[in-house]
Amino acid sequence: MDQLVFISATLGLAPPWYVTSATISKDGSRFNIIVEYGRLAPATCPFCGAQGEGTCVLENETWFHADFFSHPTYLLARVPHFSCCDTALPRPWCRPGSRFTEVAIREKKEAA
Repeated sequence: MDQLVFISATLGLAPPWYVTSATISKDGSRFNIIVEYGRLAPATCPFCGAQGEGTCVLENETWFHADFFSHPTYLLARVPHFSCCDTALPRPWCRPGSRFTEVAIREKKEAA
């Protein structure tokens, strides 16, 4: 099994989510995972069902797990956020019991 497919499965990802990179730092102290949401997949607001340009933007998020595959792990992801309901698409890696916590504060864009 391909390494990225294995990590995707461990994180509970399914298309259109996918792992694009998984690396361990040179000193072995940190595991970095990059997750993308498929650009060709239409993102639909989980609350109101809105779709389309201007409704959804991809925002960078950083998540931390203290012991994922025996390493402190940082997961960097571009996550669809919806302006219609001020919410984000559910993230598979932060389901109950996953132990990933968000560590970076996203910038919220104010309406003009």
